[in-house]
Amino acid sequence: MNFHFFFFRVLLLCFLTNFVGATPDGRSPIPFQVFLWPGAPNPNLDAKLREGVKEKGSRSMLEYVPPTIEFSPNGGDEVELVQAAEQRLSPTYWYEGSNPLVFFRQESVGTGSVRRVFLGDVSIPPSFRHALLLFLPDPESRNTYRIYPIDNSRERVKPGEACVLNITGTTIGCLFNQEQILLEPGEQKVVPIGASESVYIVVRIGAENNKGDWKERYAEQLYVNPSDSLTILVYNKAGRPNNFRIMQIKNPGSGPVSKEKGLSHGAKPE
Repeated sequence: MNFHFFFFRVLLLCFLTNFVGATPDGRSPIPFQVFLWPGAPNPNLDAKLREGVKEKGSRSMLEYVPPTIEFSPNGGDEVELVQAAEQRLSPTYWYEGSNPLVFFRQESVGTGSVRRVFLGDVSIPPSFRHALLLFLPDPESRNTYRIYPIDNSRERVKPGEACVLNITGTTIGCLFNQEQILLEPGEQKVVPIGASESVYIVVRIGAENNKGDWKERYAEQLYVNPSDSLTILVYNKAGRPNNFRIMQIKNPGSGPVSKEKGLSHGAKPE
């Protein structure tokens, strides 16, 4: 099964109960940040790559160009550009319109005229106080995103805590520092970080093999601070359901950024 399609099904199951009975009109403005998953559509970078190959005959040494992602803060004519880059959290934006929140890019269609090219939309549950929006490739369209909301507010995940979310299709065991948890596909649990100072902790992922025996499948060191509020995504390498990886994302207001590559906003997926 296509990895990203299954990713959609798991996260939809995880958040569907939040959508039922939601009344989008009259809600309070919601702050959100965007996280671009590796491999998500980026026409700007594609164009630069084509230009580089045409001019230099090589794809190497090309500067990264972020995609153009825009939205209307009030759901109307006003337009704001999202400063999003792959594998990094965007700045915080505010949305005060009705669900769904629609993302687009504007392009010129004539003298003084522009049109909005649809990129994706998402319904944010009214219970959210701060939303982390994951932008993933849409397996049905190479030009749009599938967008998934995660409540990463301080009310949901307090300082000194981590929300571990299983976005694989496998039941997993997770040893997060000294906390042992079992997570079904799509399930999430909040656990204490268990650090009294800035340290490296070990996160271990286990799953059953074909014989029904539990085996450790992956382990990774994460640099954490006692005041951190973290979102930890456990996912599979694309097309390899038995290979697990971890994405670490610091929620708003967490401690100082680590000097180590990738540890402040997540290790680079392979």
